[in-house]
Amino acid sequence: MVKDTDTCLIGQPQDGQEWTSTIHKDWLLAVIGVRAYYRPFFSQVIGVSLARCRHEKKGGEMPVKDVLDKFWRTRNGPVVLATVSAQGLPNAAYCEAVNVYGEDKIVIADHGFEYTRQNILAGSKGAILFSTNDGKSHQVKGAIEYQTEGPIYDDMKKWLYPRFAGHAAITLTVEEIHSGTKKLYG
Repeated sequence: MVKDTDTCLIGQPQDGQEWTSTIHKDWLLAVIGVRAYYRPFFSQVIGVSLARCRHEKKGGEMPVKDVLDKFWRTRNGPVVLATVSAQGLPNAAYCEAVNVYGEDKIVIADHGFEYTRQNILAGSKGAILFSTNDGKSHQVKGAIEYQTEGPIYDDMKKWLYPRFAGHAAITLTVEEIHSGTKKLYG
C-alpha cells in the first residue's frame, strides 16, 4: 500500500548502487487510471517507475535515463527544438508530438519542419527546451538524426496522434541535460 509518499527500491544497477524513488500517491493513481489510448505514451515516458520521482543514487552520477525521466515526467506542454543551419542561422520549432525512446533518446514527429529537416541533414546538433509543472526550464542537448524508416520511426507511428503527419522521426540522443544554468548530466 502506497502512503502519501513512500520511498521504494526501484532497482539495483550493475555497479551495485541502490536507486530509490519517492512515489506520490496521487500521481500513481492518475497513471493507473489513464485511458487506454494514453497507456502506450505513459509506458514509454514512465520508464523506471510509475511515479513522479526524486531519484537518489548513493555515490556517482545518475545514468542519463534517470536524469531525463526525473524532469520529462513533469513536462508541461510542448517543447521547443532548436537547430542551426550550415551558415550558422538558428531555427526553433514548437513541437507537440514528442516522446522518449529507450534510455537516451527524445523523438519528435516531423510534420512539416522544413528548415529543421535541412539543418539536421546538414549535420546540426540540437537542443530541446521544455518547462516542468514547477515552472522551471530544462534543456536537453545532443546529436540529431532524421529517420524515415527503422525501429524508432515505427515506434513513433504507434504513439503519434492521427492529426500529425509524421513524415519522419527526429531523434535527439542526449549528451547534456541542464536545468536553468545548472548542468545535470554530460
